[in-house]
Amino acid sequence: MRMRCTSLIVGVAAALLGTPAEGAFCVKKSGIVAFRTTCKRKETLLDPAQFVGPAGPPGAPGAAGAPGSALAFAYVNPDGSVDATISHNISSSNVTVGSSPGAYCFHDLSFTPSNITATLDAASFSPGTTNPIMSTAIPGGGGFCGVSTEAGVFIWTGSTNEAHGFFVVFN
Repeated sequence: MRMRCTSLIVGVAAALLGTPAEGAFCVKKSGIVAFRTTCKRKETLLDPAQFVGPAGPPGAPGAAGAPGSALAFAYVNPDGSVDATISHNISSSNVTVGSSPGAYCFHDLSFTPSNITATLDAASFSPGTTNPIMSTAIPGGGGFCGVSTEAGVFIWTGSTNEAHGFFVVFN
């Protein structure tokens, strides 16, 4: 009975604590298990791994998850074209380059965006490019895009606007 109780306690402790990074499970002569930095002289070191059995059979596949919440996402190339293989609900016809390089204007969208997040594609930068800065705007694109623009992405490097690839998500 005492061994079962010890096994149960160690099993629960191992599940809760995992394998200790800085400590040991120590069994006292009374059968009580303690977690310490090192075991005392009359205690026995207990390896929680001895209570782990073989892996069971794989479980049944789970149900399909709910679709993501993004209204649209896209990879926009430096020339303003959209990579359709990694984009959803945005096409090249929805993007134009604004009045300045690095200004990308989104228009004629099939949804009303309330949030836009854009991330620069580091692979589109040449070595030595410094201080890339990106900003987004909803609605419109300020002076770089026309009044019918629903959103804009703007990229600056140093003191100039520059065309670079980026990922964009609309919610």
